[in-house]
Amino acid sequence: MCAIRFREAKPGTVQTMNASQNEMGELVEVWETTGLVNAEIWPLRGNQSRGKMGVTDKSTHELFTADAVKSNTRVIQGLYNGYLVGHVEDWDTHRTAILEKVF
Repeated sequence: MCAIRFREAKPGTVQTMNASQNEMGELVEVWETTGLVNAEIWPLRGNQSRGKMGVTDKSTHELFTADAVKSNTRVIQGLYNGYLVGHVEDWDTHRTAILEKVF
């Protein structure tokens, strides 16, 4: 795959959720950093997003990157931008992913 450059790409971290049990036996979500990504994240807009595959009622943003991203992970850019990765599509030169903003 030939990498393309995104002019407004910002660095972020990719996290994977691992479930573990605490001392009380309760299931606890633990997010561990598994990699880095340079990506542009754009808000989804009404008519623009209707025809896109993987868009749900909770979808809020779309990610564009040349780096590896998997669904069911989390992408964090800065302090206040955390997203769950939903549907991922591979194109010739890049990947796109539908995101849900979580914080």
